[in-house]
Amino acid sequence: MTGSRTGLEVFDYTQLPDPAWNQQGVTDSSNAAGSVPFSLMYLWIFERPDSMCTQLVAHGWACLGPVHLLVSPEARVDGAVMRSRQDIEQAIEGFSYNSGRFNCPQFIDYEKHHSYLGYPINYLWCQGSVWQEAFLLTAERCSRYVVDLTTDERPSGLLFELEYLFNQVAVENIILLLDTSRADLDIVCDFVLEAWDARDKQSLNNGADQVPPALITYKTYSLGYLAQATRSQWTGKSTVPLAQRAAHYAKWV
Repeated sequence: MTGSRTGLEVFDYTQLPDPAWNQQGVTDSSNAAGSVPFSLMYLWIFERPDSMCTQLVAHGWACLGPVHLLVSPEARVDGAVMRSRQDIEQAIEGFSYNSGRFNCPQFIDYEKHHSYLGYPINYLWCQGSVWQEAFLLTAERCSRYVVDLTTDERPSGLLFELEYLFNQVAVENIILLLDTSRADLDIVCDFVLEAWDARDKQSLNNGADQVPPALITYKTYSLGYLAQATRSQWTGKSTVPLAQRAAHYAKWV
């Protein structure tokens, strides 16, 4: 799928160029794309039933730099629930950044995944009353932002995050994703453009020629995707070339 939705460019990741990628060559100073690793915040819809290990490892984001994300109270993970700003700040101080071999956090009770070579996945397990503060404190420590917009409604939390990003983060440091197997493309395009049009006069993206980041789509229900994602689960390798293509398109690498 390639085209424009009234000002929002939409690309299927399978139609993007396939750049160099070397997961086995990941080090503290060079990621799988051969560039300097960067701290990445991954934003997603808590209610999604998908494996986050697939999203982060199979897609390759954890091979580009340390990944930071928020986890809802309904998740099953090790660690303490964040209940205050002090909890959040202490947890963030304990985040890891260096490359190595890791086990993906077990976000769902029955998840079993092979260890992977790349960068750590850091998360904050947030009580509902503090998630916005956790988002803001984490976001200010990152330099790149991936937002998976897969939804068939207009989640208020996602709109809050988009408002922050479109005002506080240069557009070239934002990647928008969408799983067309599960999402309503029209609804998502509408609220992305509304959030873009509502940005403040002081926004970093207020230039006359500024346009919102393109929406890069993928399709989890396709046979090819399912085969690649399953292979990643058993090998720990980045087998779905989504991150490498999207990051190259965005000129992050």
